[in-house]
Amino acid sequence: MQDSFDSNCHFKVGCKFWIKGSNDFTMGPGDVKLIKKLIEFKNLTKAANVCNYSYKYAWKKIKNISEKTGKAIVKSHRGGKGGGGEVSVTPWGIHLVSLFESAEMQLNKVISKINADFVKKQS
Repeated sequence: MQDSFDSNCHFKVGCKFWIKGSNDFTMGPGDVKLIKKLIEFKNLTKAANVCNYSYKYAWKKIKNISEKTGKAIVKSHRGGKGGGGEVSVTPWGIHLVSLFESAEMQLNKVISKINADFVKKQS
């Protein structure tokens, strides 16, 4: 191992975060992506596929968020004879996405400032 600094090696700060609440509630980027895809497609199967989740796993995530927060984040509308029901995200679900994205934006600003300082210190 060499003691000298390798100028080809640069570092930056990265961060993973989630929103935590009571009742062991956590909501992370995967949950937010699923909710946003539900807003876009209004279909759990399509949203789950885009997120690389099984239908069952996606439904379990939605149910868990609703149970832990005490409010439904989706409202499902049953399909006709051929199925094809629709899922709409409730105002509560939209609010949770907004909270997460607001926190993410603030956190990214802080990380950008830290990384700007890291660049100076590595020069």
